Amino acid sequence: MSKGPVLIELEETSAPPSPAAAAPVPDISGDPGDPGGVGAQASTDLEGAAAQGQAMLHVAGLAARPPARLARWFFAGVTLLFGTFLSIAAWDFATALLARMPVLGMAVALAMGGW
Repeated sequence: MSKGPVLIELEETSAPPSPAAAAPVPDISGDPGDPGGVGAQASTDLEGAAAQGQAMLHVAGLAARPPARLARWFFAGVTLLFGTFLSIAAWDFATALLARMPVLGMAVALAMGGW
């Protein structure tokens, strides 16, 4: 294996096509100046959904109703477990700090309200 620089020779290819040669993007905004084109078809397909706002009405109805009892119990349980683990970890930190540095550990334990 050589330790020097490596030269990779590429074959000569033609220049890549320019963006100017690409096909124009179709207008789907439903421009009135586009009689019967792609824009007119897209606007008629989407007109009913956009005018009524059915999706937003459905989502607003789901958000407005109270959560299910099972969901409330689940999130209450998750919150309880998280709070328990967090408080045990904090108290373990305070007791370990009390064993290593009594003055600072006592200050943290008092701040946590354990004494």
